[in-house]
Amino acid sequence: MQQTNADYLHPHWHYLEENWIEAAHEAGIGVNSYTINTQEEFDFSCANHIDGLFSDFPDRWS
Repeated sequence: MQQTNADYLHPHWHYLEENWIEAAHEAGIGVNSYTINTQEEFDFSCANHIDGLFSDFPDRWS
């Protein structure tokens, strides 16, 4: 990941894995996820310590 000089990665929430997110964070790379539209997706993403999210309904997650 560091070879790409990326500051953030933006995977779909379905592909999030705790060890992958930890590796990104250890490398100084943030993780934002998309498209979080249900409570289940939101809970899963938060449990995996993402930095931000994309949603069709951002007012649900304020």
